[in-house]
Amino acid sequence: MEIRLDRNAFAAALAPLQDIVAPTATMPVSHILFTARDGRLDLTATDLDLWLTSSCDAAGDDGIAVPGRKLMEIARALAGDEVLLVLDEPAWLTILVGPARFKIQGKPPGEFPALPEVGAGAI
Repeated sequence: MEIRLDRNAFAAALAPLQDIVAPTATMPVSHILFTARDGRLDLTATDLDLWLTSSCDAAGDDGIAVPGRKLMEIARALAGDEVLLVLDEPAWLTILVGPARFKIQGKPPGEFPALPEVGAGAI
């Protein structure tokens, strides 16, 4: 997997998820699910009561779940215009921005809690 995206768009997509993966969350699921398809990168976080998905434009196709707190720390330190996310091995994500390189061990997307189905009359 190789996903290219704008650093500002990536930071804006991560921002709404930070409270869900924060150390003060009551039931933290500590990972953020990355799902890339059809020119979009969806980022999903949950505390098992609340689910939140944010997205940004991106080129690529694949998925991985990565530790949310570590990802937030890295995202705050990024300097550059373009972010390149590379799934090197089945559970490793490399984040490249300019000369900086970060490598995070993640999980396969199937290990992230499944998003509950919402019935047609639920809302």
